[in-house]
Amino acid sequence: MSFKTICLRTVCLLLSLCLLCVGLTACSGGDEIPDGYQYATCAGEYFRLFVPTQWTVNTESGLSGAYLSIDPSATIAVTMCESAFGADTEDATLDDFRSAHRAEVSTLRDYVEESAYASNVSGYKAQNLVYTATVAGIPVKYRQMLCKVGGRFFLFTYSAPADKFDNYVDIVGEIVENIQFYATPFEGEDIPTRKVPDDEDAPAGMRLISTDEVAFRFYAPEAWETDPSSVLNTVFVTEADGSRSNVTMTAYMPEDEGYSADDYWKMCALHYEDTLKDFTVTSITSDSKLGGRSTVTYEYTYKIGSVSYKTRQSMCVYTTMVYIMTYTALPEHFDNHTDDVKRMEQSLTFRSPFARKEAVTVGESS
Repeated sequence: MSFKTICLRTVCLLLSLCLLCVGLTACSGGDEIPDGYQYATCAGEYFRLFVPTQWTVNTESGLSGAYLSIDPSATIAVTMCESAFGADTEDATLDDFRSAHRAEVSTLRDYVEESAYASNVSGYKAQNLVYTATVAGIPVKYRQMLCKVGGRFFLFTYSAPADKFDNYVDIVGEIVENIQFYATPFEGEDIPTRKVPDDEDAPAGMRLISTDEVAFRFYAPEAWETDPSSVLNTVFVTEADGSRSNVTMTAYMPEDEGYSADDYWKMCALHYEDTLKDFTVTSITSDSKLGGRSTVTYEYTYKIGSVSYKTRQSMCVYTTMVYIMTYTALPEHFDNHTDDVKRMEQSLTFRSPFARKEAVTVGESS
């Protein structure tokens, strides 16, 4: 049996961490929110995850989750995602799910299981795993709760640096008590529609994907699709293609001056080595450009469960930010779309942070 999560569509999602039923409620609305809580749930999910209003909701990666606002350095995350574990095994049980998941997380660096026990969430049976592992040199402690509801498998994760984990177990317990499952998907909150401006300068056969909220113009071939409910600058090919190909454009704001793309890669690589099974760098090149900037491109392979993936990650520095374009696909289909990906890299343009509606000409970086 295999274990994978449909939430891990791109490596960006991995960085943001490492998530016809009888008795299910069939409606949703603002009156379901517990007093003092807020939604931390992505549209389309068959559950509602609520967190206290003192927490900062973080659903931009496509994972339902949040972190504690007063202690962001603790990298506390509470995420919940639906697992596709049972997609090829209709008769899979909760015990099957736990066994497959345990086999997956046990490959983390310095993995030590502290306890495994049964509980329940919203009236449904659940299995819990508590373990520690080293991620990028930091001991991290996890509590993961697995359950099966109406044929779907769900995974709840609470993680924090090991020395701070016990500080927040009580409030995490309250969050778990307020989880609700539904027979219908969450339609999302009343969030303003993501508005992509018209762009007459889009390259032939391409369309603008990014909004005016970012300092770049990200274009993609018209045949690539987007998720209108997502705030991410992400495109993907249809599921019928079978390649699981997707491209995401992101940015990272470093705390230190003089931060380079190489510094960013070293930080990422530490996480990848500790959290991605069989992580292997296959090539490092500097023959591409992002917005006219000198760019380093890394290609690497890894596994999520028994499924292998290949990623191309190109990064550069513009002003004080690191910008990253990430392409991920199944290895056997990876070359099918590299020409499109290179077009996306070449067509990207940066915009002045002081004049958001005007593209600017960007020269070579030194």
